[in-house]
Amino acid sequence: DTTLSLGYCYNADNDDEIYGTAVPAVGFDFFQGPIVPSPGDTAHVSGRAVPGYRNLPMTSFNKYINGTDPGSPVNSYNYMQGFDPDGNDITDPISGRVTKFFVAGDPVTNSGWLDDNPADRRLMLSSGPFTMAPGDTQEVVAGIIIAQGSDRLSSISLLKQYDEQAQAVF
Repeated sequence: DTTLSLGYCYNADNDDEIYGTAVPAVGFDFFQGPIVPSPGDTAHVSGRAVPGYRNLPMTSFNKYINGTDPGSPVNSYNYMQGFDPDGNDITDPISGRVTKFFVAGDPVTNSGWLDDNPADRRLMLSSGPFTMAPGDTQEVVAGIIIAQGSDRLSSISLLKQYDEQAQAVF
């Protein structure tokens, strides 16, 4: 969910060996991303305002099947930049547009680019680019949210509600 800066996983169906039909969903969110110069904006770090900067949100989301993990630092860096492992652009097959976000559709409304090949997935959320000089620091705060509704799709809806609440509290 690019609007929430939330990457999440959910079950492909409502038939789970452990949870039955009430399959939970898990999400990962940048509550506070790294900061970059941005005249006129204000970033927030450790509860204090930093004028002239902004916090970056999630800037790419990638997924791959367990066992097809990135095979080199270059492959990993390409994924972090929102490319395929070889550095090629990713094209959303539904919109035909180049994107930095794999499967950014909405399974609850069954719209957009959805993951239609269930498997044991790995995912990678990234935020950047940003520059650091020796001695610089960046404070990044991420949250892990879990929600269990009555089925896999209601778990996603509940996950997004919990994420919005957690962001507001943060």
